[in-house]
Amino acid sequence: MKEEFLHYVWRFQKYRKQQLKTYRGSLLKVLKVGTPNPNAGPDFLMAHICVDDKQWVGHVEIHINSSDWMVHGHDTDSNYDNVILHVVWENDIEICLPNGHFLEVLELKDLVSENLLHHYARLVEGLPQFIACERECAKVPSLVIEKWLERLYVERLENKVTQVNDLLDLTKNHWEAVCFYLIAQAFGMKVNGSAFLSMAQSIDFKIIRKCTSHPVVMEALFLGQAGLLEEECTDAYFKFLQSTYRYLQLKFGIENAHVERPQFFRLRPNNFPTIRLSQLAVLWSSKPTIFGALIKIDSVKEAYRLFEVDAAYYWKDHYRFGVVSKSRPKAISKLLVHSILLNVVIPLQLVYAAKYGKEIWSQVETLSKQIPIEKNKVIRNYEKLFLFENHAWNGQALLQMHKRYCSEKRCANCGVGAFLLKELSHSNTF
Repeated sequence: MKEEFLHYVWRFQKYRKQQLKTYRGSLLKVLKVGTPNPNAGPDFLMAHICVDDKQWVGHVEIHINSSDWMVHGHDTDSNYDNVILHVVWENDIEICLPNGHFLEVLELKDLVSENLLHHYARLVEGLPQFIACERECAKVPSLVIEKWLERLYVERLENKVTQVNDLLDLTKNHWEAVCFYLIAQAFGMKVNGSAFLSMAQSIDFKIIRKCTSHPVVMEALFLGQAGLLEEECTDAYFKFLQSTYRYLQLKFGIENAHVERPQFFRLRPNNFPTIRLSQLAVLWSSKPTIFGALIKIDSVKEAYRLFEVDAAYYWKDHYRFGVVSKSRPKAISKLLVHSILLNVVIPLQLVYAAKYGKEIWSQVETLSKQIPIEKNKVIRNYEKLFLFENHAWNGQALLQMHKRYCSEKRCANCGVGAFLLKELSHSNTF
């Protein structure tokens, strides 16, 4: 039994309601289940219920066992003083409120049909698969999937918007600094994103501005702060960057002791931190006011032109210092541009527009649907299960679905899982 299943049962009233009574024997009518609370506090807010002939308005808390009220510390948390109903699978103890009254309890274990329990168990506890419902999700109408993916895209985007707002608070609304931090993080991609962000935030943005006219100085600054100029190496370019960085340390009083170190392990050579940091240095040196351009981008082709940048010449035949490789340009890839659009440009545009009272959602939707869908194992597995359009909007939504719902088996909270529970609980097959 999982608590999220009880959330589903309560929210959609999937229990026997005839002659409904509380555990203490009072007649119970549910007029409004309340609003799901995504934040800390009671699970459902402002529910309306009738206990005997008295109407109550307040919050609903849901647990597997009523004793979880004590386990979770609700007895000493004033946020739970306005709870009017405790919905539990099993009432193993009675809860007394600070006012001396017992908390009314709805026990569900004898009110939920065996059929619904069976189908939920099959979804959540079935044999290991890519996702729990993969044998049945083809039965879900395309409109249900489309609406669910739309919600998931917004949900994933909300997390990115939150980061932008947090960085704006941290920098006192310094848009260009926030833009730099986010682009640096994007250049690090999945493996080195946090390390590149750590490097970027370790440098006062005033120093970045002072170095923009000298790309090699900028490269020395980034590589040095990332800890990539600390080893001994006889390579002439390495020594030049190292001496430049040491000069910058003395000039600006900077240090990198607390900067997270980037990794080379399991990375393709084009994604080595040496290459990516050099590209970032060249980009920021050539386009120090890139923020103004980013908030206006409305097409992928325009983004390709803006990020048409190579790493420094040295890296044309190197991936690591002192190790010569086959000569080839180290341009910013289209895949990286797509990542920047999704993780930097669109969130920045949304927050910037909101700050100035503009509505740009249709522009965001158009741009995200121009970006090709990411091709990875997760997306390919979903392609085998149901149809969806191949653009980044759906790709981002599917990644959110897999990470936050399928992997955690939160089937009752998933649009696809909730539909299947509703439909399949009325049939004898699964």
